[in-house]
Amino acid sequence: MKVNSQTKVANLNADKLDGVDAGQLQGFRTLRVSTTDVSSNAGTAGTTGFGIASCQPGEQAISGGAGLQQGSATDIFYFTPGGIPVVDTATGRITGWKTSWFTKFDSVVRVYALCAS
Repeated sequence: MKVNSQTKVANLNADKLDGVDAGQLQGFRTLRVSTTDVSSNAGTAGTTGFGIASCQPGEQAISGGAGLQQGSATDIFYFTPGGIPVVDTATGRITGWKTSWFTKFDSVVRVYALCAS
């Protein structure tokens, strides 16, 4: 989605789009990208894979994603294309980002988390 207007839209709740309340972002001063590369060896039948990019203690993930670094872009299926937040059940803080996939060929997928502190 791309926004190219400063006009306020009635009944548009951006929290419904990204799952993050604006109040959760207040006070952050530093942004850092955390990455994890995961190799999937497909064999003859294909394989499922997953990866988690974690933030450091004291940081909170505010976004994330995944990208194919090596392999066939036409033969990989992302179960969670943009990934999902990893939530610490004890604190309710988002501590990282996770995505999962199925591939027919050997692949390397990079998972990203945008961490704020």
